[in-house]
Amino acid sequence: MSVNKKNDKNVEKDDHHLRSKYRFFIQEPFFVVMVLMFFIILSYMILSLEHGMDKNEPHLKDEEGFYPWAELYTEGIYSIPIDDARGNYFDENRISINRLGTEISIDSEIGNYDGGKEKNDLFVTVIFSNNTPVVNADALVRISDQMVINGTTNSSGQIILYNLPRGNHLIKVMIPVQDGLPVILHDFVESKGDLGFYNIYSVVDYEILSQNTLNNSIIKLESKDKQPVVNVNVLFNRKFIGRSSNDGTLKLVNISDAWGNLRLDDQSKEPIMGAVVILNDEVIGTTNNNGVIQISTFDNILLNVEIKDSFNRPIKDVEIILDDSKKPIGYTGNDGKFSTEIALRMGEHVVISRKVVDGYEIPLASGIGLVNGDYHYINHWPPGPSVLLSGFITLGLDDVFGVFLMCLLIIGVYGIARRCFGWPAAVISSLTCMFNGVVLLLFWGQWMGDLAAVAFVVFGLFLFIEGVGLHNKLLGASVTFLAGIMFATAVSMRYSTLVFCMIPLIYYAHHLYININTNKDNNSHVSNKLKLYFSKANVKNTVILIIPFIAGLILIGTLIASYNATYYGGPFNSGYQSSRTLVTVSQTGNNNNISFETYAVQENFFEVYFEYSDDDLENIPHVMNFLFVFMPVLFLSIPVIFFTRKNPITSALLVWIILLFIIYLSQEWVLTRVVRDIRYYLPLVPPCSILFGYGSYWLIERGKQFRGSFKIVKRSIYYSIIGLVIALILSSSVLGAQDTLAPLLEKNDSTHGLPPPPRDMLVLDQVLVETNISGLLNDPLYYQGKIVRLGDVEIIEAINLDIYFIADSPVDKNEEFIVLNLNEIENPNLLLGTKLDVTGIFVRDNKDPDKWMMIVKDRVGLDIKNDARSGYGYGYEVDGLGQINSTRRNQAQPPTNQVNDQLDKPPKDGKRPNMPRGKLQFTKKEKLMWDLNLIAILLFYALLLFNGFVIIINRKRGEFDGLRRG
Repeated sequence: MSVNKKNDKNVEKDDHHLRSKYRFFIQEPFFVVMVLMFFIILSYMILSLEHGMDKNEPHLKDEEGFYPWAELYTEGIYSIPIDDARGNYFDENRISINRLGTEISIDSEIGNYDGGKEKNDLFVTVIFSNNTPVVNADALVRISDQMVINGTTNSSGQIILYNLPRGNHLIKVMIPVQDGLPVILHDFVESKGDLGFYNIYSVVDYEILSQNTLNNSIIKLESKDKQPVVNVNVLFNRKFIGRSSNDGTLKLVNISDAWGNLRLDDQSKEPIMGAVVILNDEVIGTTNNNGVIQISTFDNILLNVEIKDSFNRPIKDVEIILDDSKKPIGYTGNDGKFSTEIALRMGEHVVISRKVVDGYEIPLASGIGLVNGDYHYINHWPPGPSVLLSGFITLGLDDVFGVFLMCLLIIGVYGIARRCFGWPAAVISSLTCMFNGVVLLLFWGQWMGDLAAVAFVVFGLFLFIEGVGLHNKLLGASVTFLAGIMFATAVSMRYSTLVFCMIPLIYYAHHLYININTNKDNNSHVSNKLKLYFSKANVKNTVILIIPFIAGLILIGTLIASYNATYYGGPFNSGYQSSRTLVTVSQTGNNNNISFETYAVQENFFEVYFEYSDDDLENIPHVMNFLFVFMPVLFLSIPVIFFTRKNPITSALLVWIILLFIIYLSQEWVLTRVVRDIRYYLPLVPPCSILFGYGSYWLIERGKQFRGSFKIVKRSIYYSIIGLVIALILSSSVLGAQDTLAPLLEKNDSTHGLPPPPRDMLVLDQVLVETNISGLLNDPLYYQGKIVRLGDVEIIEAINLDIYFIADSPVDKNEEFIVLNLNEIENPNLLLGTKLDVTGIFVRDNKDPDKWMMIVKDRVGLDIKNDARSGYGYGYEVDGLGQINSTRRNQAQPPTNQVNDQLDKPPKDGKRPNMPRGKLQFTKKEKLMWDLNLIAILLFYALLLFNGFVIIINRKRGEFDGLRRG
């Protein structure tokens, strides 16, 4: 007997001794218990982490949509009539009671005057009754407190206001009148643009019923301490009319005007400032620095108010408040109108319209659609997660909803891997999947649709594989029917999951193909293969197993189609692409009104997900970088796919992976805003974990077959390397979960997710570091916490009056930018296109570490270089030849207050409004994860190459080379 054969027997003897002594610890039950214990510990840890839906409690933003809708579903409410939605709706209108106003008219028309795709430009013409144009009239449309579109009429009395957001808007035209009250006129238009705010809008007009004048009126002049102002010259519209008497009074005689300017001079003709003027026993006000005050008489006015909402519907029960009155003067009727006769002084008056509805709270990112002819708020996202969660809420188990989803996922991964590759592969696969950082993130954010969709798909595939493998075909048909229900339920969680429904069919077709090719009676002739493929037995089995699966799909699919038809106008419409008026909703503004953004009707699933641009292709390396960090199992599974390509489950999993890439690699905005966008690639984790589990198991089995010079000590080193690979992958995943979860676990006590400025924010005598935004983002850790001066930057977007995005000026197509936080500066009022130098502290957002920002505490940190004309929309003047003279920054768009970072639907331009555009930088932990994954992948590939070398050597020696099954 040779020495090598003797050593081999000794090794086998040692192996047998170890297996006998530790038999229980190397069998499946022990490892199942181990996986279960890890799952219980992990669930306990996740459930113990702080999590809640209140504003300052940590949660993923989308949960503000999923969870509230689930609570509504428990009450049987699947849509909310728009009139029953909670809101504080408010509109303010100004009217000028001026007899000249009856001689002026305004004409307005919505059209396409800038050559764009939308008819959202406003053409305004202001003329006198004799068709003479009104020149230099100021026209404006106020969209919100932070958004005004304005301009001035030209010599033809015309002006074009561009990019008018969606909704009903009031046009206000102010016409200055020399030595008189300005004339203020209004018109009402409806724009069908893409952006708007749900609110009420008022149209106010009036009719002057009397022709009173100031003749014979009595004025009385007093000082601030109520002493009469005596013997002063009184001028009316620059004409002397007398002097005040000893009691400070003067009667106005021979005056036919209804209003005018009153001026007070002393004997040396110097103006008297601050004198109190009382007209007919009513205090008018005090004279200004020029000694002038405007006075007017009362006229009887027929005041007409009409209230409509953003969808041009009349709104009833709206409070109408005039000027500073504490009580309303009336309410609108069912037709949305209110009329009253009232005595008003000539001049400008404020008409306030207000309606407070104590109704249902509208969840984040709801949609508005037509339901039986009425506008309703509807769940913008697929209803599945909220429907399922509503059942857990009813049972009082909503806190463990995430545990339920995680349980489905792990059972599915374990079951698929065990059936196809053996239980050791299943153990490794389930642990790898369980501890993936993205899975843990969504396990904590338990109401996200991503984890729900993936869990049901994996569990459904497991059931299908089990059903196909059962000898009892009736039982198998029942299992595949349940699998169809699981897949359809996954589609209700995320509509893009629909493409995965073909995976069971691909698995079954390949399963038949493999069976036919391994049939002993089969030969290589194509006709014989086809006969076997379509043999009576195979056709019968296919019908028994596949038809129930399709029936399960149809059962739930019919409910989804019915839901979409009811709420979105068609079975294949959805909250993402609808043939009806569809908007996305979020609370915004001081009054918590509803803002909304429409989606283009022509978009469909294929236009959204299967159109690639240069930006998409340029973004692929960036995406792959983050997949390398958060999903290294993708790269570990590549060689396993190659070596197991003949296995039916490998084909199915490969199609799974390819389909996901086809869908999401075309979304250039993914991973350009926040790192949590990696969740869109969550479906990669289960199939890659299964393949990695099998690859690891194969390496372990290979170690058992080492012969000859491979002694036990070297085999231990070999196993240690395999264990190190698995440990590195799990460690990296946990590190990634901690890195993404940590910021979310901190309560948000500041505006827009940004931290409050440090107390010792800015000390001017500190040494400043001068750079630009590109320099900051190239090496942010170097500048972190330092006082930095950015020269020549530009405001490119505004979130609100305190939060802006700035980029290096001039701004190019691929600009990099950061957040500018001005929370400590009162009314900074920076406008879109403003250029400035900024001095502040450069810090990481402690709510979202993927973002960097400059915090400026004092105005000395802002050195403004130009003065942009207006904030977010600018007027365009039209000259006599009809040419457009731009007065704004080219292509400037009004900002939206929509919180779109939480929407599933990609925007039309590939960018999400109000979110950082550019390439995310790795954090310190993410760089460490990248290094750990690189080491693990290199070791794994090295082991595969080593085993390939051993296989070649053993085959040359004629030694056994097969793979043992566990």
